[in-house]
Amino acid sequence: MDMEEQTNSWDDIERFELFLGKLPVWKDKFYQLIDQREEIMERIRINSMDKKIAKLKESHLII
Repeated sequence: MDMEEQTNSWDDIERFELFLGKLPVWKDKFYQLIDQREEIMERIRINSMDKKIAKLKESHLII
């Protein structure tokens, strides 16, 4: 909701679209990214309970 309010208040949509593409397409990609992030974080949480993964040092988990 906040993003919708923010993007609706922009005066210079043409400049945004010049650099990042059409706003509706960009919003769709943004929302997909958020959805995927939640899925990835859930997988990480589940995998972190695995004994083999729990034994890894933190440096092995940083991407």
